[in-house]
Amino acid sequence: VQAAVICSKQLSVHLRLRSGGHDFEGVSYAATVDDHPFMVLDFQRFRSVSVNIEDETVWVEAGATVGELYYKIAEKSNVHSFPGGVATSLGLGGYISGGGYGSMLRKYGLAVDNVIDARLVDSEGRVLDRKAMGE
Repeated sequence: VQAAVICSKQLSVHLRLRSGGHDFEGVSYAATVDDHPFMVLDFQRFRSVSVNIEDETVWVEAGATVGELYYKIAEKSNVHSFPGGVATSLGLGGYISGGGYGSMLRKYGLAVDNVIDARLVDSEGRVLDRKAMGE
């Protein structure tokens, strides 16, 4: 991911991200109005889900789906869940970065409201997390 960000910036190629493919506007797959060249970074194989019931946290990769997260939580607990929606094929990267509207919104807020840390690559190619950003 870091190499793709740095390389696309150096070559002036737009970078589009695909987490689960539920992009109804087509911005992940179609050229913009100016037909600027772009490449798609597909997170389909970045699907690790690690559940820690003891401290009630999970780490997920951007390509994991809502359904995969539900399944991994259910393997470890019958009382824990995640404020996701009913579309289990949604990629978590896009779902959470879009806010994460779901059926448990009224009780638990948006999915993004429940994020306590994340590892991401910024537009300069730096890998950041909560600690690296000063918290």
